[in-house]
Amino acid sequence: MKTVGKIARGEGELQKEKLKKIFKIAKKGIFYFILINIIMYSIVITKQSINRPFPLAKVFFSASFVTNIVYVIPSLKTFGINNILSKPVVYLRDKLYEFGANNTSDNDAEKHIWWCRIYLTEYHWVVESAMANYIEGKNDIDPNLFIDWTDDIYKHYEPLAKLPIKDKQNDYIRLNYLKKMAWGYLSRKSIYNYINLKGYKTNSYENFFYNIPFVKDKKEISRVKKILDLYLGARKKYPTNYFLINEPKTWYSDPSTIHQLSLYMVSSLILEDKPLCENYVTELFITSDYILKNKALNDPNIPAKYKKSVIRKIIDNKMSNFVIEKIGNKCYDNKGE
Repeated sequence: MKTVGKIARGEGELQKEKLKKIFKIAKKGIFYFILINIIMYSIVITKQSINRPFPLAKVFFSASFVTNIVYVIPSLKTFGINNILSKPVVYLRDKLYEFGANNTSDNDAEKHIWWCRIYLTEYHWVVESAMANYIEGKNDIDPNLFIDWTDDIYKHYEPLAKLPIKDKQNDYIRLNYLKKMAWGYLSRKSIYNYINLKGYKTNSYENFFYNIPFVKDKKEISRVKKILDLYLGARKKYPTNYFLINEPKTWYSDPSTIHQLSLYMVSSLILEDKPLCENYVTELFITSDYILKNKALNDPNIPAKYKKSVIRKIIDNKMSNFVIEKIGNKCYDNKGE
């Protein structure tokens, strides 16, 4: 019996030692986790807030940004949109952004820049893929969620395009975000058309074109027009060769954005049987189409992978080709030259 008692006590001691080791490792893990977070948050906050406008707001914005990149987006990618496990970090991120927004001016684009850094990033990295999966029948998310997201993009577009930016370090990224927001809003058409044409299939791109609900919807086309006009207005504040100088490998994203926005505008004109050649959007479409086909595709500075995967998909698709056929040679008159 004594032997059994000794063995039991020995096993008990071993269990205690194991627990001590586990507790020690856990303490170290928590310590390093906290330390890494302190360093990570401190670096971003310091870089963004010291000697720059709205320093207090930038402290909250920076913390929201780090929380979004490190915790929110990975958790949403892992567990899916609107999952319960992600709600605490989503709530923390949103509150941090809210505190930052409350410490900026309504007459400055600062909070809209940070909205793009945080929420537009989530949209492009998480929401768009979830939307594609919904269309493919891989999830059962409420499609109105995607509509609400693009409504938010539209809501932030005008203030970002028009308001001054006191922080000049942020000013240079305004146009890039306006481009990304334009593409983000246009992605709305996929879910919009899917909802309205569910199960609709045809091999005739003309029939398909004339049945696109997005193009027929006057509210949607009005929004696309406003986005296009705001983008063009914002571009005027920068040198004409701004993208060629600052983004030699991706300058095509500027004419690509104009091409896609004007494509839907011209499509609307065709549907309504309105004159094409006299409308400025037709000239914008023709000019951007020419630039992409004759300059971007021949620019040695643009990597071949971009030419193949991005530019050609924009200019060589059924809808774009159909619009070009409808415009015909009568509207060109070397406007692309």
